[in-house]
Amino acid sequence: MATSPSYADISYTFEDLSTDDLKQSEEALRLHSFKSLINRHQISKMMADIVIICDDSTSMNTKTANPTNPRTAATSRWEELKVTVQIVTEIVATLDDDGIDVHFLNRDPIRNVFDVRQLDDAFENPPSLERETEPRCSNKKLLILIATDGVPTTGMGFDHRLGLWLVLMQERDDAGDTSVVFLLCTDDEKEVGYLNEWDKEIPGVDTVDDSITECREILAVQDDCATDANASLADRGDKEEEKEVEALSKLL
Repeated sequence: MATSPSYADISYTFEDLSTDDLKQSEEALRLHSFKSLINRHQISKMMADIVIICDDSTSMNTKTANPTNPRTAATSRWEELKVTVQIVTEIVATLDDDGIDVHFLNRDPIRNVFDVRQLDDAFENPPSLERETEPRCSNKKLLILIATDGVPTTGMGFDHRLGLWLVLMQERDDAGDTSVVFLLCTDDEKEVGYLNEWDKEIPGVDTVDDSITECREILAVQDDCATDANASLADRGDKEEEKEVEALSKLL
């Protein structure tokens, strides 16, 4: 029986890592998270159609600084999305026998993707607004991965969270054959906090935090552990174990 990694295995600070090491660590965080969601939604080879929807609106040009490592150059949300989609594609493309379909809000879709290199041309152009819907004729489950940085808006720029909520609640089948996972490309809680709430409230909806948020959560647990270092083991017991398990669960 495989054993879970000990909390000590991640008890380093991200400031101690080089830029390359930090990038690898962030990608490892995403990799563990996506493998976990695949298991959670019981997606298996030949049994699911998988669609990724990428937010390529102009807000994706916003720069995102890394508060856990000031030495790291700020990257855009679009760069964050590209890395996220590349990792997701490597994992889930093997689970869809006819390849995954990658849709964008403002550019043509790319169908039957088996290799991340098929996405290179699409990601060459920065975010800049064509929408595509089509009937679905398949007996497979559907896993929809939505890479986004915030609140949905109408063509006039008005908040459209209610519309998205109605789709999630009313337009999906009752059999639970359509799962929706939001891949968050920002650490701005004001922009994506509602999605974390929906994660808890709406069946078949899940979220995966961006790497910066996950780093923050891990470091917060480390700080709590350091503060309580002088407490007796008896007093810490269940409380500290619960915090550690919560942090690790985000990596597995």
